[in-house]
Amino acid sequence: MEMKNKKAQVAIFIIIAILLVAAIVIVSLLWKPPETRPDVSDPQLYLKECMKDNVEEAVSIVSKQGGYINPELTLTYKGENITYLCYNQGFYKPCINQRPLLIEYEEEGITKYIKGNINDCFSSLKAGLEDKGYDISMGEMKIETELQSKRAIVTAERKFTMTKDGATKSFNEFETKVATPLYELSEIAMEIVNQEAQYCNFENLGFMIIYPAYDIRKENVDGSLIYTIKDLETQQEFKFAVRGCIMPAGL
Repeated sequence: MEMKNKKAQVAIFIIIAILLVAAIVIVSLLWKPPETRPDVSDPQLYLKECMKDNVEEAVSIVSKQGGYINPELTLTYKGENITYLCYNQGFYKPCINQRPLLIEYEEEGITKYIKGNINDCFSSLKAGLEDKGYDISMGEMKIETELQSKRAIVTAERKFTMTKDGATKSFNEFETKVATPLYELSEIAMEIVNQEAQYCNFENLGFMIIYPAYDIRKENVDGSLIYTIKDLETQQEFKFAVRGCIMPAGL
């Protein structure tokens, strides 16, 4: 009887130890350290980080929606609204390029999307500095987005002056850079659209042989083609739809 009790106690201790280990593992997986933003005493660093968060969000939206912040002509598939970059409602004829200046359009869309949020970044900075006893003055704000190879650069031009105890610091420009292959993905999308508009086809397998850094898939959905371009290094995707050279049903 005593031997059974000892075995039971050992089993209980083992179960408790397993539960403790499991609890520690779960907590370590779920717990994330609180995000910290740079101190407002360094306005340029503070704005850089605040702007960066907003730019990353905008880039993610644009990549998923074919270069658009607010898609206009779309195909709904698996719960997603896929933007048509090349479209023809009729039959037989090739699709028509809906956005010839895609990259410029993306830059404008990102700028419009982040402008209000970046203004909030400035307001937050101003409030934080005023809490520290600074007198703050701000001028008008101008935002510019530029997509370059492997990155997006956003510049905020704004006169920002902070004064305390007779000492004054002034800033005129704030900049942030976000790593993204959006420029390259958009260029590939434009090449696909140009070939679809001219030849009613794009040879994705041949393209990937020449450019192995990208994975390009196309899927036929009710006569439309959904293209997904993936940058294999970052895993970032760019998705859009094409409709052209459609044959009438029954032919």
